[in-house]
This record gives sequence, structure tokens and C-alpha cells, in this order.
Amino acid sequence: MAETPVAAETLGALARRPRKQAGPTQFQLAERAGLGESTVRRIEPDRPFDHRLGTVSLIADALDAGPEDSRRLSALGGGAAPEALSAQEPPPAPLPPLRDHGPFADAAEELARESRHRCRREEAQRRVHHPFALPVRRCRGHCCRRRPPPAVEAP
Repeated sequence: MAETPVAAETLGALARRPRKQAGPTQFQLAERAGLGESTVRRIEPDRPFDHRLGTVSLIADALDAGPEDSRRLSALGGGAAPEALSAQEPPPAPLPPLRDHGPFADAAEELARESRHRCRREEAQRRVHHPFALPVRRCRGHCCRRRPPPAVEAP
């Protein structure tokens, strides 16, 4: 019976090795990265947990990891294998800047920018940060006049 190959590197091992070489404790690493100590404790022993890519990159920055280690950490933290990242094609060349379309395009951009600014200011003033409309109940106060339902005739 052939043995299945074990993953040579895991996220915990990649995070643990540079930390032990540099010498900081988990608490010091967490302070440097701006994370909670429990987050670092969950990553290092390879417990099953959905780590955010931002968290992994904060740890890599706090460890002053080299570009290769940072790439491996982010690949393992994001769920992709490091081999898959190296096999990818280089990113395409950046697109050329858009042409100027004249005064109408400038006016439209300025109008869009001002509209966004006013909407944000109004949301801040009204403290409305919910993406959906607020629920409105029907008003049936004493001042509302309602017609009674129509009378039903007997057949």
C-alpha cells in the first residue's frame, strides 16, 4: 500500500517557523500585526478555520517575511495551492488611459461626483446606512378617514 504524500507546508507551519526564528511570542506577533492573540493561536496549530486573506497578510507583514514566504502564506491562507499560483500566467499589460471625450464627459463626471458626495452627506446627516428602504407601517390614526367596506347583497 502506497502512502499518500503529506502536504509539505501548511499555513500554521509557515507562520510558526519565521516567528520562532525571529523570536517574538504569539502575543508580541499579535500586537505587531494588530490582531488578537487568539487569532494567531488558531492559525499556528493548523486548526480547521476559515482564515481571511487580510489576516494572513497582516501576519506576514508583522513577521517581515520575504516575498516568497508572503506568497506562500497568502496562497495557503486563501485556499489556493502555491504550485497553482506559480503556474499562472503573468498579469496582462495595463490598459491605456481613457481618452478625453470633451466637455460633456467632464460635466457628466462632475455631476456624478457631486451626486455621490451629496448622497453620502445626506446619509451621514440622517444616519441612514442600511442598503434597503426602511419599513413603513400604514398610518391609521384618528384623523384618517376611511370608507367602510361595501355592503354585500344577499343572493
